[in-house]
Amino acid sequence: MAGGIEDDRYTYDLPLIDGGARRPNLHDLGGDEMADDDPAPQKFVQPTAALANGINRNLAGVNRMIGTARLWVVFDGADPVKTNAKGMGSQINTDSFQVLSQSTGVTTVEWGEGVLPPMEGHPSACLNDGPGMIWAKKSDVDPLQVIVFTYDKDGDPANLAFNVVIH
Repeated sequence: MAGGIEDDRYTYDLPLIDGGARRPNLHDLGGDEMADDDPAPQKFVQPTAALANGINRNLAGVNRMIGTARLWVVFDGADPVKTNAKGMGSQINTDSFQVLSQSTGVTTVEWGEGVLPPMEGHPSACLNDGPGMIWAKKSDVDPLQVIVFTYDKDGDPANLAFNVVIH
């Protein structure tokens, strides 16, 4: 499998030909079976195998939990406008996403194959406008799409600024 410590490639930036972006696992990070030389380094003064093993286990755990990208969207009338994007991949930016208004209060966010690792959880969304309500879900048909629903304080569909985290 391409990426990780074996070929010194960041797994979030893998090209589609190598499987596309993916979350690094413990193996990608170098495993957790490092051993100290004899004599062992001086604990708490020099890096030890236990320290490296612990860091790798922690990083693998964090990568299982975190979102892989966050996108901020505002509205110019009925048209959604991407204002910012951040992601674990070093090339993630607003151009990585397509945002379409399906109807008032229903917005789809899409990205190309290999841009993000496969979603391992449901997206989470937050209003940047309000008061109101928001929720997001994975598309039932497209694994590269989330749908964001926004409502005003009265519960009516409304185009409100939001950010969505893709997990």
